[in-house]
Amino acid sequence: MKKIELLIVDDHALFRDGLKAILSNEEDIIVKYEASNAQEGLAVISDNNPDIVLMDISMPEINGIECTRMMLAKKPNLKIIALTMHDEGKVIKEIIEAEARGYVIKDAGKAILKEAILSVSQGQNYFPPEVMAQVISSLRTDKTILEVKLTKREKQILQLICQELTTQEISEELHISNNTVETHRKNLLNKTACKNSVGLMRFALENNLT
Repeated sequence: MKKIELLIVDDHALFRDGLKAILSNEEDIIVKYEASNAQEGLAVISDNNPDIVLMDISMPEINGIECTRMMLAKKPNLKIIALTMHDEGKVIKEIIEAEARGYVIKDAGKAILKEAILSVSQGQNYFPPEVMAQVISSLRTDKTILEVKLTKREKQILQLICQELTTQEISEELHISNNTVETHRKNLLNKTACKNSVGLMRFALENNLT
């Protein structure tokens, strides 16, 4: 079985060593690359193809948010998980706007970090429930989303997408078929000009729905 290859970008060697240590015994994950700053991280992805980047947000000179944007400009399909000590709304908004695929607090345990890595490697997004709560609460204010007109059902679907529910889970929650859920999802993406679920969350944040 091919292991999930990670690139860690963090300016603290001790933290990088700690991550490598806690992941060293995982059968399906390997820390293959590391970088101490944004420039080194960009150089790594220029010559290699890590499956996931664990990106420290608070780095000097070029921070992790900007580095995320720069990496995705080079490789749009790159999967990046933000690592940060902060859980303020402003930081969360910036992480989602930069189109990172996940978000993990640095003092989270090994189980949460591994769950995030596995989820993102499978094409899902990983944002803690408290992050989604900020988006969800705003969706319940019944504000109009700029010129985009969403139906009541589309708003329900969007709310559940922000909770990270799968198509099957949304289907069960709303008592509709999987095909119907996917149709609504496609309509949401088309109406908002978003590419994926992260884009939908970003759209909600950019339109002052937090």
